[in-house]
Amino acid sequence: MTTQVPAGAGPLTGIRVCDLTFFQAGPFCSMMLADMGAEVIKVEQPGVGEPGRSVDSVLINGEPAYFFAYNRNKKSITLNLREPAAREVLDRLVLASDVVLTNQRPAAVKKLGFDYERLSRLKPDLIYCAIAAFSHTGKAANKPGLDPIIQGVAGLMSLTGEAGGEPMLSGYAVSDTAAALHAYQGILLALLARERWGIGQKVEVVMVDASLTMLQGRDQMYFGTGVAPKPSGNANRHTAPSEPFRTQDGWINVIVMDDQRFVQFCGAIEMPELASDPHFAKNEARLANRAELAKILQERFLGAPSSVWLERLEAADVVCGPINDLGQILSDPLIREREMVVEVEHPKAGPIKVLGVPVKLSATPGQVRTPPPLLGEHTDEVLASLGYRNDEIESLRRGGVL
Repeated sequence: MTTQVPAGAGPLTGIRVCDLTFFQAGPFCSMMLADMGAEVIKVEQPGVGEPGRSVDSVLINGEPAYFFAYNRNKKSITLNLREPAAREVLDRLVLASDVVLTNQRPAAVKKLGFDYERLSRLKPDLIYCAIAAFSHTGKAANKPGLDPIIQGVAGLMSLTGEAGGEPMLSGYAVSDTAAALHAYQGILLALLARERWGIGQKVEVVMVDASLTMLQGRDQMYFGTGVAPKPSGNANRHTAPSEPFRTQDGWINVIVMDDQRFVQFCGAIEMPELASDPHFAKNEARLANRAELAKILQERFLGAPSSVWLERLEAADVVCGPINDLGQILSDPLIREREMVVEVEHPKAGPIKVLGVPVKLSATPGQVRTPPPLLGEHTDEVLASLGYRNDEIESLRRGGVL
């Protein structure tokens, strides 16, 4: 059966999300839903907005870059959830929504009246996704946690850094990102289950759990040996050479997967004698003599710019690539070709660049449609859609509810 897809529709067009999240894990999740067509209503504190609007000092024409990163394609309403009159507004929004998303601690959620138990009674087919730092039950449920803490608790920091060095944070909030991706997946699965069987349900995601799933190989090494893996720096522990090298004008990454590729690698860098040297001919020998080999190769790579080495290595089918900074990768023609840098017009900041949508669907593509919203930009519009008259909206505003 073939159905005509409306022009511009995404796979989640028609789905409404009540977004009660802040900072990164929750907003990133809801942004991915919005990219795919969902109408995401971001609920924020009047006057100040969510903390992501003020967490970073980097501004784009006076507007917060951090907030821009995770909030495009959304609508913003202001609602003071501490005011008793706000509960009716929230209830109306929930009744008109398919999904509620929160990353506040259970005690706060219950106090403010948007816990799963109450909202699921209000709307039995609701998909309710809750992101927690450590747990959804017991004492740990209300324990605060941010990405650096989770990276430490989940073992990521123990695996990052140079061999024998101190534990090190990743250069990016990987635990927040892992939680966002798992919450996104969970919501999609729950929506599918609702479509098939008409049921609502709660989706629970814990940042520690999500972080552990990124360590599958290392986790399994521990299960097999009982010994916790240690950091190994930039060098791959299984093959050599497999590490970064400085060139005449930058850095490149090289991974030689096996002995045959080592022969090809040696030919590409015009040092074929290394492939027959008993110190390096076999991978076991290269691992045992890694420091000696790295010293030889480093001296060689300093003799030419990155582009020369990459051209030779790619021609020899050796896995390699440049080590870019963000300026280099974001201006790469391939990234532009894949529409991974998109420009939108912000009402205050003017033209701004944001990242594009990485998942490309042929019939119902995601897209960047609107810029990150101003605080409360859509309050009147959304409340009107919930049945509030203009005078009622103004009354709520005067009463400090909006």
